[in-house]
Amino acid sequence: MTLKKGINIIVPTYKAEKYITNLLNSLKDQTLDYNLFEAIFIINGERDNTENIIREFSNKNPEINIKITESKEGICIARNKGLEEVDREYIIYIDNDDYISPKYLEVLYKHRKEKRIVLGSFFNVDENTKEIKKPYFSDSLLKNNKVTEPNKIAIDAMFITTNKLIPFKYIKDIKFNEKVVTGEDIEYFSRVYAKIDFEFYIVNNDEEAIYYRLYISTSASHQDISYNFNVIERLNTMECIDKTLDNIENKKMEKIIYDANYKGQISFIISYLKKYPKDYKKVLQEIDKHDFKHFDYKKLNEDTIESLIKNIEEKNKEISYLKELNKSILNSRSWKITEPLRKIKNRK
Repeated sequence: MTLKKGINIIVPTYKAEKYITNLLNSLKDQTLDYNLFEAIFIINGERDNTENIIREFSNKNPEINIKITESKEGICIARNKGLEEVDREYIIYIDNDDYISPKYLEVLYKHRKEKRIVLGSFFNVDENTKEIKKPYFSDSLLKNNKVTEPNKIAIDAMFITTNKLIPFKYIKDIKFNEKVVTGEDIEYFSRVYAKIDFEFYIVNNDEEAIYYRLYISTSASHQDISYNFNVIERLNTMECIDKTLDNIENKKMEKIIYDANYKGQISFIISYLKKYPKDYKKVLQEIDKHDFKHFDYKKLNEDTIESLIKNIEEKNKEISYLKELNKSILNSRSWKITEPLRKIKNRK
């Protein structure tokens, strides 16, 4: 298939009626010629009014290329359905609750090049206050503009699905793993980077190509700590990436993929152990079930111990603070004055 010029924007949507208008309006505000991009919306899972909002917007703005399709529930299933609909040279993934600056598509497309991934600036938007903040990994994007070695880019920026202009012909046969429940972005891009030696270009912040991510406290990455979410699901993702490392073609990305796998998944396991330290043996037994070839048990032990020590230190500080607070209350004038009242109350 001959690919057309321009960009396909892949947008999986799931009950997004609260947020989708922001994204639609940001597409309307794009400075890139409308003929050079098309948004593919994939309706998946339980329905709300999202599809109607998109259709109404499309009817009012026929000059903007919009395609609506559907899939079974699941972010990976939806993205794969979107990939099936691609007919342009480049793709960008956007989440349904996020939006982009007016120059975003034009600037990223301007810097396109054979076998190059282009990254824009990245900012978080608080769902409640609407305050805009840069995540910690934005520093690596702001400092390392233009062509940049991958080891100088923060792992989170490298492996997050969104905020990337990607030449489609190199990844057209690489699909999201629909069996992966969490960490699907790291698992997917591990396979992409393991196979293809991309050049990475970071857009200068002055060019105002900004991806705005809505920070929602109920998203998957902010779930309550549980054994299934923090341990079982993370180890399943690690097993997939472990197999990718066994068959890596692009050797210069090997350490980066390993570090992304470790950092992205082990941090959840350590968070669990921090809350439930008595389950350490249980977690190790769970790890042993997977027969990993690329797993640093020593580092897990060191990081877990370091985390537990910090946790103890924090609790000791809290105890010391409460003791001091209690002491100051007992020595306060108001406490002494109310002593007779407390004695009367205790007699009742």
